[in-house]
Amino acid sequence: MQFATVFSLVAALAATGLATPTNMPKRDGFYTMSRDANGKPLLEYHGKASTSHRTNSSSSSMLSSRGSYTGVGCDNTGLDPTNTDLAVQGLRDFCDDHADLCHQKTALFSAGNTVAFFCYWRGDAMWDGDSFTNALGMVTDQCAQYQGGSYSDGDEPNRSYSYGYTDWNQQSYCGIAAGTDPGTQS
Repeated sequence: MQFATVFSLVAALAATGLATPTNMPKRDGFYTMSRDANGKPLLEYHGKASTSHRTNSSSSSMLSSRGSYTGVGCDNTGLDPTNTDLAVQGLRDFCDDHADLCHQKTALFSAGNTVAFFCYWRGDAMWDGDSFTNALGMVTDQCAQYQGGSYSDGDEPNRSYSYGYTDWNQQSYCGIAAGTDPGTQS
């Protein structure tokens, strides 16, 4: 199954209404996702990460080209460079500093309309900062800089995780419906 089909299937799931979270006030920052008894996503806000202490990595270097690989899907959505850099660096910093919050959980960082994400699908998938950097390099190479996309470790029925970034207002991600602002949950 091609990765573009994965995006189509996630969008189809979102259309059922099962993938629209219903909690949290609007704010940029870091979230983890769980599901209620009915399978509806629930987002928990954890605040904003400080990137001021990071000196050895930057968003722009994380978004540079690395090569062409399978498992990458592009959603043809142009992203705001500043918000994309903030979301990517925010997710990296928060998950690197709070690995317990990113262990076997979907994690995302929202900045404006851009969301950077680690989707936990199943198994023993865990956040890995180096894998995140490599995955986003592959997305940038295949989709172009500041164009939304993601990398998964397998086809939909077999994948255990995905890394990526997109415009939450236009594209579904991690089983969350397009147009669902991660910060409008109550």
